[in-house]
Amino acid sequence: MYRILRYGVALTVALLSLTAQADLQEQLDALEPGASFELPPEQISSLAIRVPGVSVSCHAETVIDPGGQGNAVDIVAERVTFSGCAVRNWG
Repeated sequence: MYRILRYGVALTVALLSLTAQADLQEQLDALEPGASFELPPEQISSLAIRVPGVSVSCHAETVIDPGGQGNAVDIVAERVTFSGCAVRNWG
């Protein structure tokens, strides 16, 4: 019973993390050109910046860590400023 409960808690935490990640990407995608956005003080698996002319910065405690899988940050728009972020375990 304890083992089932432990796995249930781990699954819930993982699902909440994925939901938060999706919400963050939606916020980035909804930015208007010229907007500024600060990433929250948490660990983020990866993100894409698709809106041209935005400035994205990180809180001092933000870490972008895709766990060694692919890119940490995909910048696919022109004139993007990305600064102040700790990035680890990418690629």
